Amino acid sequence: MDNLLKQLQQLFDSNGKWNYYNLVDLPNPFTSPEFDNSKIFIKEFLNYSNKTKDVYDVLELIEPYRNLHIVTDYFLGILIYESNIRVKTSIDNQIKRFTSADNNSSDNSFKYFWFLICFYHDVGYYFENNKSKISSREMLESDLRIVYSLPKLLGVPKLYNNVKDNYLTYRIEKFNVYDHGIVGGMLIYDRLVKIYYDNKNISGQSSFFYKNLFWSESMFKYFQLIASVILIHNIYLKNKIVDSEDDINIYKTYNLHNLIISNSKNRITLNRHPLLFLLSLVDSIEPTKCYGINFLKKVKFDFSKKKRLIIELNCCNDNEISI
Repeated sequence: MDNLLKQLQQLFDSNGKWNYYNLVDLPNPFTSPEFDNSKIFIKEFLNYSNKTKDVYDVLELIEPYRNLHIVTDYFLGILIYESNIRVKTSIDNQIKRFTSADNNSSDNSFKYFWFLICFYHDVGYYFENNKSKISSREMLESDLRIVYSLPKLLGVPKLYNNVKDNYLTYRIEKFNVYDHGIVGGMLIYDRLVKIYYDNKNISGQSSFFYKNLFWSESMFKYFQLIASVILIHNIYLKNKIVDSEDDINIYKTYNLHNLIISNSKNRITLNRHPLLFLLSLVDSIEPTKCYGINFLKKVKFDFSKKKRLIIELNCCNDNEISI
């Protein structure tokens, strides 16, 4: 079985599996010794997509290693999607519920949703790390220049609609940080809707092509799903069994009772929240953000099992982990 670095390089060579826009001459992010190719890859992909509107300026400001992490998340998610029929079927079914009126193949739809989710899921780190500007939700919206607020969360557990504001307050007051997921979700929804209206004003139509890319008001529900997945991916549940009583009581103080679980009721699952499940999975197991690109040579992923993803680490004594 090939190591993960080789698997990702082979996937990069299989252009049709990941290259939503069929772009040419994108640099291979897994051959660069540092982070240069990852940054160029993201920039060129997003520039062609016409879905940046100053967001890439923020990506320029985050730590360089996060560019490699973002790209590895992207390719690792596609690798899992292409290799596991349960994952693929669950995601395709979710996407079809949003795109049933549109003429897209499920594979193309997944690549569209997935590149936007991955490339923007950590954009909020700049604001999370910039502690000198931490204040309140209202100040955050002002700093982000938010005009179009996310109406409600879609494709994620319903409980998050009622806790996201309180969770942001908890992060501000207890840790003096914004939550990068909440920031990213707010930012991408606002910017994508702004881009739509900018282009609509040029075309004069509600559905139109701009720079060879299709835009329509029907895509707002896509933006909503993408933003929802990003917004809650860093909101943590507390477990009555394993977390301390102090941690549980702090959540209660901030009226985060719905994030305190004692069973599987409110957990993120593949069947019910597949895109969020996939992002949560790859964002947790992706190793480069902690260990660098060379660590990919030490990891092997076995996607052949129908019910398990096997991860082998040849640098550890316990060399098999099942998820």
